[in-house]
Amino acid sequence: MAERRRSSFLPGNLTEIPARNGDGLVKNLVYDLRHAARAALKRPGYTAIVVSTLALGIGANIAIFTVVNGVLLRPLPFDEPDRLYRVYGRFDPESGFDFPQFELSPPEFIDYREQAETMQSVAAYRGSGVTITADGTEPQRVIAAYVSADFFGLLRTDPSLGRTFTPQEDLPDGEPVVILEHGYWQDRFGGDDSAIGSTLRVNSIERTIIGVMPAGFSHPFPRTRLWLPLGIDPGDVSLSVAEAEMQALMAAWKDKYPDIHTGHYLFLRPMHDDLVGSVRPALLTLLGASGFVLLIVCANVGNILLARSEERSREVAIRSALGAQRGRLVQLVLGESLLLATIGGALGVGLAHFGVGALMRLEAGSVPRAGTVSVDVAVLGFALLTTLATTVLFSLAPALHTAAVDLRHNLVEGRSLAGGSARRLLSNAGRR
Repeated sequence: MAERRRSSFLPGNLTEIPARNGDGLVKNLVYDLRHAARAALKRPGYTAIVVSTLALGIGANIAIFTVVNGVLLRPLPFDEPDRLYRVYGRFDPESGFDFPQFELSPPEFIDYREQAETMQSVAAYRGSGVTITADGTEPQRVIAAYVSADFFGLLRTDPSLGRTFTPQEDLPDGEPVVILEHGYWQDRFGGDDSAIGSTLRVNSIERTIIGVMPAGFSHPFPRTRLWLPLGIDPGDVSLSVAEAEMQALMAAWKDKYPDIHTGHYLFLRPMHDDLVGSVRPALLTLLGASGFVLLIVCANVGNILLARSEERSREVAIRSALGAQRGRLVQLVLGESLLLATIGGALGVGLAHFGVGALMRLEAGSVPRAGTVSVDVAVLGFALLTTLATTVLFSLAPALHTAAVDLRHNLVEGRSLAGGSARRLLSNAGRR
């Protein structure tokens, strides 16, 4: 007796998947996934193509969403971040100068800090590259932030080690002090607490290290390594000085533009919008493009699975004839799709993790809030939803094809082919 040939649709006997009345959803799902795994192992080439295609499509979407989530969706890592604003000056075109946004001058900052009644606290900062030198080592160029003494208090962020600047240190003739970024402290001092009180030569000036900020804090610039006192003296920047400066400027403009209004004023912008506003359109465009790529991936994988369903048409008809309900056959197709998408999604998360890490190492200086970009719970939730949506999209056509199989036509066609083969074998035997 000839050995019964194993099914190419799923391993096992043809009567192995009849309707299982009373079985729970979980039991059926486990049953379907077990058979899907055996079928995937039986065709490793087919499985590798489908899984790798899904991994690339899902991974690209997860990578882009990881950046979007870290840059655009996460709130700023400060207490009450929605109450943080940046202050800018503006000259409208009617002034004769079209400056829609510019930084405040020291006199404007002092006046605003002393006279603004609606603001709980006001701080100033500016960035600059500085050179770190030490005996026996090569000079090192890093990004430093010059900040006013109330900068850290405004952000409600305390140092993890030491202290922040005092008002006396935030004067032009104040003590030369410096605060270190956490990563820089670990790299240069090995995370040793004894770094507090030691000195660091910044632009040829010996500065005493008084504090280390918490890990992850690098505000106001993505790669801030040091914080130095801004050193604005309110006594030298009085209201009268600012008014005299402004009056001289306005007088010059009045002579040059006698018939127009100066159009000079200050405005506020939420800090989060100010940080990420320049990259929001590009990131959202990338997210939309990656979604479109995923649709193409789903269409390609769907075509592969549909072609595979065509090969199984007669087998599906036989299984139906032996008692398997159409719903259960469709569930088997969905189970196989879910298994392939799950494997592809897991690989996609891994690809996204390494891809985002590489991108941040290369482009962190041009991506605001780069330090907050990471694979977190929100990203994993997005990955899960993407995997489920992908499963539905690429398995829809194969599932509908399975549900629409013509039982009688496929059985008759199968018998005709089998009979024709048998007759040809008998005929050939007779001629021998």
